[in-house]
Amino acid sequence: ASVTSSVGQLNWAAEGSIRDNAPLNSDPAVLGLGPILSCDTGSATPCYAVGRTGHLQVSGIYVLQPGALWQGGALLGELAYNRTLSVSKDIFAIGPGGSSAGLGGKDPHTTKGAFALRLLFEPQYFQVLPGLDLSVPVGVGYNFGGRSSAIANFAGGASDAGDFSIGLRAKYQSAWNVALVYSDFFGTAKTFTETLVPGTGSPRQLTFGQTLKDRANVSLSVSRTF
Repeated sequence: ASVTSSVGQLNWAAEGSIRDNAPLNSDPAVLGLGPILSCDTGSATPCYAVGRTGHLQVSGIYVLQPGALWQGGALLGELAYNRTLSVSKDIFAIGPGGSSAGLGGKDPHTTKGAFALRLLFEPQYFQVLPGLDLSVPVGVGYNFGGRSSAIANFAGGASDAGDFSIGLRAKYQSAWNVALVYSDFFGTAKTFTETLVPGTGSPRQLTFGQTLKDRANVSLSVSRTF
């Protein structure tokens, strides 16, 4: 289901859905350490948990009006929420309280619901030089609530973490497009999974840490329309 609306310079839309037999955010399957000796992608013995999930996304764009700080531009935002409504199959849920203790199946550290937010603010400046328009995109993404059990690697997979970027875009004579962008990541640095027993290779569980902490980068792109 979806809803759209406009209020002045703000246009927004909301969309929701429910998914059945959806793969849930699961730990790497470890076979042989417990009673589970084999698994596959079939419906009878999946190597991951399966369930019913709900999803909601609200997005909007606000058109910037000319002023002292910019001549135009836009502010874009998107809020995403997902929730595991029920678990229909998890062959690894054999430990206390149904926990898989890192052997596979739905990660016990996940939460039923999770939120993520992304914003992009891009003021524009026209005819800075003859034929040259500039804009300054500033973006941020933040997983601020929960550790998604409904979607693996939801918005990057890190909890209480995210990314940010700042750049400069140029358009020359409405044909040449140049963009220079710096991107970085924030949050507690961890590997994607971690072992439950130090010095061993398994079992392992998801950490929900920031695996890209040391991956700051600068990108340059150039394109031309004909």
